[in-house]
Amino acid sequence: MTQDEVDRVDLAIVSLNGKDEGNDTRILHQWTRPEPSSQGWIDGFRLVIPADDLMPGPASLKDLGDVDWIPAPSAGRAIAVRGYFVTPGKGEMDLGDLVRETGAFSFLGGFKLRNGQVFVLFSSTVTLLQQELKMLEDMRAEGRAKAHPGFDWSRDNGSRILAYPSDEKGCPTFIDAKA
Repeated sequence: MTQDEVDRVDLAIVSLNGKDEGNDTRILHQWTRPEPSSQGWIDGFRLVIPADDLMPGPASLKDLGDVDWIPAPSAGRAIAVRGYFVTPGKGEMDLGDLVRETGAFSFLGGFKLRNGQVFVLFSSTVTLLQQELKMLEDMRAEGRAKAHPGFDWSRDNGSRILAYPSDEKGCPTFIDAKA
């Protein structure tokens, strides 16, 4: 990003780790891929969108092409989309984390990578962890305190925040929420 882009009044970049001051990198988050499990699975990422932070979709779906819509969760819950890297032929993987809360998950799709692995996506409905709720609260407060004075925080503006804590195994979690 150029300094002109960073200074835009419609953009706020805030880091809770204190590394945003004078940081000239364009990388918001960097992940080191762990070794696969004995079954050949690597937990790649988790994208979480709380039900209270969902925005209405388009009035017409005809211009969106090949889009799969995930049903909205009930209030107080969230949609979680998880991405995994899989080495085929290594055995079955226990997907209990995906079904523990809801008893079900959905396979969204996947594709083969050049290295022979497969990347797959699943979705499920989850309850946010206390640490994730705290991260959202901290991110909102810090964002408002550090953002450009002219930044428009109104709901009509559709301002969003992206929090990215990692879980206990180092898997990055991206929480997309209203600001």
